[in-house]
Parts: sequence; structure tokens; C-alpha cells
Amino acid sequence: HFMGVIDTAGINAFEYRELEGKVGQFLYIFGDDFTFATSATPPINNAPILAPIGNPVTDENMQLSVPLTASDSDDGDTVSFSMSAVPAGALFYDYGDGTAEFIWLPDFSQSGSYLVTVTVSDSAIPAATDSETITITVNDVNRPPVLSTIGNKAVDESTELSILLTASDPDGNNLRFVKSGGPTAATLIDHGDSTATFSWTPNFGQAGDYPVTFSVTDDGVPVASGQETITVSVIDPLVDITPPVITLLGITPVAIEAGTTYVDDGATALDNLDGDISASIMPTSTVDSTNAGSYTVTYNVIDTAGNVAVPVVRTVNVTAPVGSLQFSSSNYTVAENGITATITVTRVGGSFGTVGVGYASSDGTATAGTDYTAVIGSLSFADGVTSQSFSITILDDVDYEGDETLNLVLSNPAGGAGSSSTSTSLLRIIEDDVQADDGITGESSSGSIDLITLILLFSLYLRNFRTKNVRS
Repeated sequence: HFMGVIDTAGINAFEYRELEGKVGQFLYIFGDDFTFATSATPPINNAPILAPIGNPVTDENMQLSVPLTASDSDDGDTVSFSMSAVPAGALFYDYGDGTAEFIWLPDFSQSGSYLVTVTVSDSAIPAATDSETITITVNDVNRPPVLSTIGNKAVDESTELSILLTASDPDGNNLRFVKSGGPTAATLIDHGDSTATFSWTPNFGQAGDYPVTFSVTDDGVPVASGQETITVSVIDPLVDITPPVITLLGITPVAIEAGTTYVDDGATALDNLDGDISASIMPTSTVDSTNAGSYTVTYNVIDTAGNVAVPVVRTVNVTAPVGSLQFSSSNYTVAENGITATITVTRVGGSFGTVGVGYASSDGTATAGTDYTAVIGSLSFADGVTSQSFSITILDDVDYEGDETLNLVLSNPAGGAGSSSTSTSLLRIIEDDVQADDGITGESSSGSIDLITLILLFSLYLRNFRTKNVRS
């Protein structure tokens, strides 16, 4: 039904037309107060038809794909799909062309039945629908148990061999162990807890190889199992098949400076029957101590039965020389009025890498704070640097004290640097004051005597001259 109001102010006629695409017969009813209504039997909206789906079945870990199709007999109507109670992990695609698809890869924990309703709706207003409720069945898949790796075994005659077998089942089923093949005297005890023990003590005369197959079976449906075949080797203890064992002496890796002599620490070798066969070790060395690089020394030995030991390798790293740090001189001098003394430390015998050294001064006949300013510190030499220096402040005075000395020392070389015999040195402060005959001193500036000193010296001269004349 349609109801509406038309404003007829200023007009005496109007036209009412059906929209394009509408079908059926309509009766138009007009009333006063400028209202009109239509009344007729509306066209029938035919519901879409969902093609039968059925109840799909799949296994755990097996992809299920269910294609869906639908149709609508009414012209112009389109259809859309929806699904209720979609299982976890499932995908539902509506392709918009009257088809859709349900895709699901259930995992090993999703066995069971799932009720799902698929609905198709048309685009009419109100929409008409068609639906189908289906049951999706996911069958349980029994996964095989896993037998832990055993590996081949060896045993001496008259010695018991015991092997603990373990297994697990991803579905949590109960497990049972069995063996096939192997010696008849061997036993397999199933402990009922996913473990079992294989035991056998071969007699003398039973040396040889014995294949044995171990199987583990679950109680799932259908039954699943896992197995491993191993070889048990029975050894005549009088036959030596055991290789000797080499043990390094000293450390690895070893670091030496290029140009030094490499002395290898060697190795020892012990054999179960031959005993100590260290003297038979055959070392192979690639060490070139004259050139920096990484080298190896490989040790090997063979016992009297021909059993070859597992080789042992020592790494020798030859590095460029770092060098030693020392004073450039064992004695330095500075004038009392020289203000500062520059002390040079040199790096000799190599310049590889970054090194450092500490330095300090100490009193000799000179006194810190009066004759010089004490120093303590450190010097750093970058890779390739061979010389660094530090300064000492000299304190000038007017008293004649004679030449004085202070001690210099290098300590705590770092970065692998060494120290030499010239890690100590002496700094001599040359007196620049002049001592008068009676002990009165005057300070010389640039080698000349100042005016006051000259006057004093002249006065002393006159006094001495008069004394001599009186005595004479």
C-alpha cells in the first residue's frame, strides 16, 4: 500500500505513474483534502531456492570444502548467503553471484559433530529466505605413537646390555611394546607407563651383529604403531676395536706475537690395551710464527690394532707485535727557569693495537710543590702510534740549592704492552742561581748577574781587600 499527500495549490490536474519495473495491477483511489491512496494486491515475492547441501563428513587435519548455490525466480532479485554456528577456524565466502563456499581444515582436537545453518536471502523488501541446517561430522584420526630414537648398541660378551625404551602418543592413547628378531634369550619388559626395558647378557662365543626391531602400538581406532630396527653388536673382549683418546696439554687457543718462537705444549694419548702411547702421536702444524694469522696444530695417533683416534686440534693465533713502552731517555735535564719539562715515552718493538701506560713523579733531591709540580696520569697509544709525552711544571726560586733531581716511573702497561729497563728515568733541574763567596746568592737571568748581585759582590770584594791590607 502507498499513502501520500499532493499539494494541488495552483493546479487542477496531476499525473501518477508507476515506477519502471513494477508489475501487477494497481487501483488508484483519490480523496478530498488533497490525499490519495492506492490499494491493490502486491506482487508475490518468490523466495530464493537454496540447492540441497547434505551432511558433509571429513577427517581431522583434512580440508573440507562445501560449495553452495542458490537461485531466485523473480527478475531483478539478488541473493546473499549467511551461516550460523561457524566452527572455529572455518571460513565462509559469499561470492556475490549466487554461489558461496564453506572451507574448513579441522585440527586434531576438533573431532565431533557440528550443527550449522546456511541461509540464503533475496534482495526484495521484505526479503524472502531459504535455509538448511546441516550436520558436519569430523572423524577422529588416530595418530601413531612416537618411539624415542634408540640407535645401535654394542656390548662385550658376558656383559649385560640394558636399553630403556620410551614412547609417547599425541592422542594420549595407551601404549604397548613388542620386539621381533634378535637373540632368543633377550627379554623385553613393558612397564605399562609408556616405557619398556630390553635386557640381554650375551654368552662367550656369541660375538656378532644381531638386528632387533622394537615396535610400540596404541589402542586407538584404527590401531597405529611406530618402530625402529637397531643392530646389537656383541664384541669379543679380546678383539681391540676401541680407538685411543688424545688429550691436549696446555690451552687452546694460544696467542703469540709474530717474530717469537712458538713452543707447542703437546698432548697425551691413552689406549685401552696399549696404555700410554703419547710418544706415537703424530702432530701436524701449520704455524708460521713470522706472519700474523690463525694457525692449527693437529694431533693424531693409531694404536697397535689399527684403531685411529679422533683428531684433536689446537689453535695458534699469531698477532703483530704490540711493543714495549719506555722513556725516551734515562736522564732528562731542564733549567730551573725552564717553566716546563717535556717527557717523551716511546713505543718500541711493535705498534699493533691500542696500548697504554701510567706515569708518575716522586721526590729525589727536588721537592714537589717547591721545586716542581708533582704529576700522575696515563698515556694512550693508538694503533700505529709510537710516541707520546707529558709535561712537568718547574717552580723557579731565588735560593741557590744546586742541581736537584726527581724520579719518573712508568707503571701498569695495558693492552698487552710490555715495559723495558727504561721504565724509570731521572729529571735533573739545573740550578740557575749564583752562589756568592759568603754564601749570598743571586739569580742569573739568561746567564747574566743582576745589579743587586753585582753590588753585593763588589761590597764583599772591598771588605776582603781592606782586611788583606790591614793584615799586611
